[in-house]
Amino acid sequence: MLKLKKHLPLFQLVDRSCRGDAGTLDLDALFMALGPGGLAPFGKPWRALSDLGRVPPMGAKPLDDARCMERCREMLRAAEKCWYGPTLEGYWTHLLRKKDAQVAKGWETAGFAPRTLATYMKAAVQFLQFMGEPQAEDTKRMPLSRWSREFYNAYPGYTASIQAFVK
Repeated sequence: MLKLKKHLPLFQLVDRSCRGDAGTLDLDALFMALGPGGLAPFGKPWRALSDLGRVPPMGAKPLDDARCMERCREMLRAAEKCWYGPTLEGYWTHLLRKKDAQVAKGWETAGFAPRTLATYMKAAVQFLQFMGEPQAEDTKRMPLSRWSREFYNAYPGYTASIQAFVK
């Protein structure tokens, strides 16, 4: 009861994120409402709700998936004001279309799991920032293959993740 005032916003968000008569928790809506901080400030009340069976436990796959999808939406919101915003939005749409096509065929979404999508998006943002804003005299631009080679050398950890974007 002493911490109720501090944790009341979480309880209100959980209440607003429930949909339907069954009160199913919409984790995507919850993470959109929580913002960049996510559940970090609400660990104890979340565990209490989890112990009661009202919400999934910390670290559960649905919770991690919703967190990864929110990270992708955050990257898109941050890119709206950047020169590469439309490119990143197009890439996101492409990834979701490919994921939906896999699901429609009855395949597992392992190739396009939310964590994988977040990794692809992070690599794409890093690559676009590495390239820099195009200049007016970019008629003599470096070919994409050279950009990607330089990027691979500068950021070897993104080599596998950026290939989908470069293709």
